[in-house]
Amino acid sequence: MKIDKIGPNDYQLYIYKYNKELSEQEVRELLKKLQDKLKLKGFYRVIVCNKKIGTFIELLKIEDSYYKRVLDLKIIIENEEEVYFKTEDYFLIKELNSIKYNDKYYYGLVDDSFDKILEKVEFGEFIFGERLSVVGGLNEL
Repeated sequence: MKIDKIGPNDYQLYIYKYNKELSEQEVRELLKKLQDKLKLKGFYRVIVCNKKIGTFIELLKIEDSYYKRVLDLKIIIENEEEVYFKTEDYFLIKELNSIKYNDKYYYGLVDDSFDKILEKVEFGEFIFGERLSVVGGLNEL
């Protein structure tokens, strides 16, 4: 599992579970286990995207004034969400079906052809959800 802190109270997780879709209940149980480690408390919107290579989860804090000591989750399963792999090395992702470019970074669409790159994920990062909208306009190569 890879955990990235994307804001003061927001996180993105990548869980490698080949060909296994996590259900809403499994996501809820996982986040309860991580609650102390990540210091989660408050009301979170949780976007879950199951792909062939694993599950991508985005936790965005919405409210905390009424949730001083508890964790409440609004879980949305959105398997059609686009997930990109961001890297500076074009040759790392050149075999992918869809590659885009923006501000010195290459973005390869995570799809069924991504399997060959799994052992190289330390050379980039996954971008999805709110972070993808921040990237701005991606230009097709």
